[in-house]
Amino acid sequence: MGTGRGGKPQNNRQMDRISCLFISLLFLSGCGLEDLLYLNPPENPVAHPGDKTFTFYKTLENSELEFRGFEIYYKFYTWDQYPESNITDRTKFEGMGFKRLSSASDKKDNISRPLIFVPILDRTTKDFTVTIEFESVPDHIITATASVPSQPIEVRRGVAYDASPYLDYFKHFDQATHSAFESSDADVSPEVWTAIEGIDNIYLALYALSYGKKDLIEDVYSVPVYLGDIEVKFW
Repeated sequence: MGTGRGGKPQNNRQMDRISCLFISLLFLSGCGLEDLLYLNPPENPVAHPGDKTFTFYKTLENSELEFRGFEIYYKFYTWDQYPESNITDRTKFEGMGFKRLSSASDKKDNISRPLIFVPILDRTTKDFTVTIEFESVPDHIITATASVPSQPIEVRRGVAYDASPYLDYFKHFDQATHSAFESSDADVSPEVWTAIEGIDNIYLALYALSYGKKDLIEDVYSVPVYLGDIEVKFW
């Protein structure tokens, strides 16, 4: 049996290297680095102020095994505020005043994700445009899928109160009147409320994210994609 420069048998040195490699892999596994998973984001985000719509593109890159559809986050601004257009971490949305866009079927203790579900047949074989419209009442999302007729998804604001009683968790984006808005709504900042009371311009900004499930349990997302902002009048 040969020996190394330190007098240690070479076979033992090889076993030491294997042991170190095994320990290193265990360490990396414990750190969870192998669990990092980011979905491909939607593409071609565009705001259309004249039509009160937003659009983005579902591409063939959105075909990961984990991919299920898209989530949307929104925030109101006054005319002299500038939307945060460079957010790259979804976990920062809540602290920056963004709220998840909900569907009409969402309930207090039963939130359905994703908001925009993409059928299995469309995930790997289709690319299409998703349109979010705020011109009509009720406000709705149109998904231009190819395999089945597109069905509008009515959307709601997330205005959950922190205090009891819970009177209304979700509200319309009412285009005719600002009566649906209250100063206590979770998505209405003091500055926005002042503008609404003063019949001033309000702006709505959106972000879109790809959404999926890892191992059918863990929620996974893409990086947020800024869709732009539009002017919305509530009177």
